[in-house]
Amino acid sequence: MLRHYRKLVISPDGTKAYVMNGFAIFVIDTATDTISNTIPLGREGYYGDLAMHPDGSRIYVTDWLSRTIAVINTANSQFLHNISLGNLSQNSPSAIAVSPDGSKAYVVTTGEERPALWVIDLATNTVLDSIQMNFLSDGHFVRDAQAVAVNPDGFRVYVANSGSDLVSVFDAITNRVLATIPVGDYLWGNTDDFPLGFAFVDASKPTPSSQLIATAFSASHIHLSWQDSSINEKGFIIERKNGKDGNYSLIVVTGENVSNYSNNDLRAGTYCYRVKAFNAAGESSYSNEVCVNTIGANIGGSFAQTKVTCREGKKPKYQIDSRLIIRNTGLLEVTSNQLFAVNYFLGGLDAPLLSTTINKRIRVGKPISISQKFDLTSCPQGQVLMAMLDAENSISEQNEADNMVISNPLSLVQVRKTQLQRPLGVKTVKAQLVATTQGNHIRFFAEGTGIAWMQVEVFTLAGTKIFNDSVAGSELAWHLQDGHEQAVANGVYLYLVTAKDHRGVKIPSGLKKLIVRST
Repeated sequence: MLRHYRKLVISPDGTKAYVMNGFAIFVIDTATDTISNTIPLGREGYYGDLAMHPDGSRIYVTDWLSRTIAVINTANSQFLHNISLGNLSQNSPSAIAVSPDGSKAYVVTTGEERPALWVIDLATNTVLDSIQMNFLSDGHFVRDAQAVAVNPDGFRVYVANSGSDLVSVFDAITNRVLATIPVGDYLWGNTDDFPLGFAFVDASKPTPSSQLIATAFSASHIHLSWQDSSINEKGFIIERKNGKDGNYSLIVVTGENVSNYSNNDLRAGTYCYRVKAFNAAGESSYSNEVCVNTIGANIGGSFAQTKVTCREGKKPKYQIDSRLIIRNTGLLEVTSNQLFAVNYFLGGLDAPLLSTTINKRIRVGKPISISQKFDLTSCPQGQVLMAMLDAENSISEQNEADNMVISNPLSLVQVRKTQLQRPLGVKTVKAQLVATTQGNHIRFFAEGTGIAWMQVEVFTLAGTKIFNDSVAGSELAWHLQDGHEQAVANGVYLYLVTAKDHRGVKIPSGLKKLIVRST
C-alpha cells in the first residue's frame, strides 16, 4: 500500500514511474498502470527524496538517518553503494537533483544548522564542494531547504527554503549564490505559503537535430542515428517515405535524450528519413534527409558466352552451349544454397524452350561460373533469349525468408539474344493446287535447312509478272489473283521461289511451270 508518498520520477524512455514513501520505492509500468516491482529501502521513514540519472541506469535516494545518498541499479533493483557527505554535524540530506548531463548531483542538507548545497561528482562518488546559505541583509535567515532543481541548460541550481520562504539561486560553474528570491509568506504575509518544489517551463523550441545517418543492416532493418543538438526537447518525431519520390509519414515518436532508432520489418527497397525535435513550445525544423537501400543479397547473372549449333545431315546436331556468371552484389552473405532457374526462350518470354535449375550458394564478392549444354530434338527457328530467373520463374522477386533479391531486368538481370547460325539449303520447291468451297488457291512451299523467309513470283509465258509476295517461314498461299486483285485465267504460268536465311543469304529455285485451274 502506498502511504505518505514523497517523490515521483519517470524513466527517460517513459516506460516506468518510480514513487517513494518512507520505506520503499514502487516501480509502476506506465503501459499497464500497475506496480511491476517494489524496491525495499530498509528503515521506514528516513528516506526523503530521490532523483534519476538522465540515462535511467541509477536512482539516488537521500537517507536522512545515515546522512548518505543510496545508489540503486534500476536494471536489477539492487543497492550499489552509499555516497557519504562527510561530517554534516546536525544536518541531514533532504533533497537531491542530478545535472542534465549526469555528471553531478546536487544535495541540500537541512537541520539545526544553516542549510547547505553539496556538489557530488557522480563519476567518482565524491564531494566536490559544499556551500552554506547565509543570513540575508534584512535580518531574515535561510533555513529548512526542502527542494533542489537544476535548470535544463545545467548552468543554474535552485534551492527552495520552506522555513524562510526563499529560493536560493546558485551558479553551477562557480558554485556561488547568485540571488535569493523571496516567495510565500515572506512576500505575501501568509504563513501557510512556503516553497516546496520546482517545475521548469521552457518557452523556446528545441534546436534541430543534425548529422542524421541511416545504415542498412539487412533487407528488413535500417538503423538511424543523429546528433541530439537540443537541451530542452521532450522527444523526437521520426518520419519515413518509401522511395525518393514518395510522401513522408510518421513512423514513431521517441522520448527525450534519444539519438538512435532501429526501423525493422521492412521490404527490400529505398527508404528516406528525417527527424525533428519537439517540446511544449513547438517543433524544430527537420534534420537533414537521408536515403538508403535495404538489399541483403542481390543476385544477378550474366551469360559469358553462348553458342547455338544446328547442323543437319547424316549426323544432325541441335545444341545450346552456354556459360553463366552469377554474382552477389548485395550487403549480406547468402548463408545457404539458393535455387535459381535459367530459361531459354524462343522469340519472347511467353513459354520457355527449355529450362534448367541451379542450386548454389552465391557469396558476396565471389562470383561462380556454371557451364551448361543442352541437346535439342530439333533446331528452333528465330531468336533464342536466355534469362536468369528465380526458382519461381520470376525475373524480379524478393525471397523474404532468405533476405534475398533477384535483380530486376532493368538492372542486373542480363538477357542476351543469340542469333541461330545454320547453313541455308533448299532441297525442294513445290506448288500445290488446293480446292476449297470458297475457291481454289495455290500453296507454294520450300523444303530445306535454315529457311527463314521466302518470296514467290508468278509470270505469264510472255514474261509479265502477275504476282509477287513474301512471307516469314517456308510456306505461302496464292489465291489466283493478279496484282490488281483480278482473277487470273486458267492456263500455264511460270513461278520462281527465293529462300532466305537470317543472315540474308538468298537461294533462288529457278523458273518452274505452273498449271492454273481456278474452278
